[in-house]
Amino acid sequence: MGIDIMRVLAEQKSDINQPHTFDFYFYFKDEIAARNAADQLRDIGFKTVIRLGADNINWLCLSTKDIIPSEQALNSIGNDLEDLALKYQGEFDGWECAITKES
Repeated sequence: MGIDIMRVLAEQKSDINQPHTFDFYFYFKDEIAARNAADQLRDIGFKTVIRLGADNINWLCLSTKDIIPSEQALNSIGNDLEDLALKYQGEFDGWECAITKES
């Protein structure tokens, strides 16, 4: 995960020495699983929003955190997020990131 994100940030000429706001998307079969995952994410510094997904069946857990990107940090976070999704029988469905330009 980390190398792919770093490649995208480099292509966009983002300043990787500055914090970037990352959004991570999870989907769970029920609201309880989404809330349990959100609780764990908040414990490690993420902001979270829980809502019914666009399919009106699965529950979205949108998790946001400011991170100074590095391949190592993003690989570690990616592994943790995959494990969390599995723990609650959900799916880690990717990420988005705001580009940060030099000031």
